[in-house]
Amino acid sequence: MKGQHYDVGELIGDARDAARYSGGEFQEAATAGELLPADFVRRMALAGDSAEACAHLRELAELGIDQITVFPLGPQRMQTVARFADCAARTLPASNR
Repeated sequence: MKGQHYDVGELIGDARDAARYSGGEFQEAATAGELLPADFVRRMALAGDSAEACAHLRELAELGIDQITVFPLGPQRMQTVARFADCAARTLPASNR
């Protein structure tokens, strides 16, 4: 996963400040989210088919990321959570789950 280096805390803090978003409703985060660089979103979001998402999860773990929040949207939210759990079980060492 190559790309620009970001200070994640600073980047997110700046977006929250600019959008005056202090947390809460997901829908209210849209303005803050629009301020995040597309490259950053692509690097952080787990998307694609199962193999792509698992590969991305493995890359994030190799970068030292040790927490991921799953916030599924749409009518099949629990299926998304189950698929993420399966991907994590197949991809990450037990100490990271």
